[in-house]
Amino acid sequence: MVKMHFGIGLDKPLTNVEISRKFKVSSECVRKVIRKTIRKMRSKALVNDKVYLWGKNFSIRKNVLQYDDVMNQQRELIYAQRREVLDGKDLKESILKMVSGVAEDLVNMYANVPEGENIDVEGLKLQINTIFGLDNLETLKTEELDESALIAELQEKALNKYTEKEKEVGEQDFRELERVVMLKVVDEKWMNHIDSMDELKDGIGLRAYGQKDPVVQYRIEGSDMFDQMVYDIRSGVVKLNLKSFLGSES
Repeated sequence: MVKMHFGIGLDKPLTNVEISRKFKVSSECVRKVIRKTIRKMRSKALVNDKVYLWGKNFSIRKNVLQYDDVMNQQRELIYAQRREVLDGKDLKESILKMVSGVAEDLVNMYANVPEGENIDVEGLKLQINTIFGLDNLETLKTEELDESALIAELQEKALNKYTEKEKEVGEQDFRELERVVMLKVVDEKWMNHIDSMDELKDGIGLRAYGQKDPVVQYRIEGSDMFDQMVYDIRSGVVKLNLKSFLGSES
């Protein structure tokens, strides 16, 4: 029996048709390998993207929760203050402490200047008149400012003026006025603070570019802003309770 062999010997030159056929087969194999590789790479990339997005979304959700924690803590403090007012608590002692505290804080703010710089006495006088409705303080007439003496004089005159306003309006009506003023100022400053904190949260992500944790920065800056709001509430309450709309300027 004669065996027929259809193979092509390596020692025989390939015809153009054979070369074309083999090249076509080889090219198709290469394309299959490339397509398979691309599919694997694409699938892996999609998985990596999902992992990245999940991680990113989790990080965002975590940050939002931490941002909310900061606001919730601040909200609890403010709402506790409001509840005391709404429950009819006598605010006289609290406001008297505000008067003394604001007087001390105000003087310290202006007196705390870098070494070699002068205290802005005119600016301090303006703030004292704006908040307390007072001027011509004896301790501001000296060449060198005595902080302790100024604080003591300002506190004494502000408290005396508060007592005069209470007598002028009447004790019972003045207690009601204190509650109205407190609610008005707290609500106004708190709403402004919420807007400021929202703006801070919107822009805090940029801190990450400076290798800073945005949540940590939010807490730090948010705490500073809250402290400023508390001062604004205290000074606003003192101002409205002492200003001349209650009667003639002292």
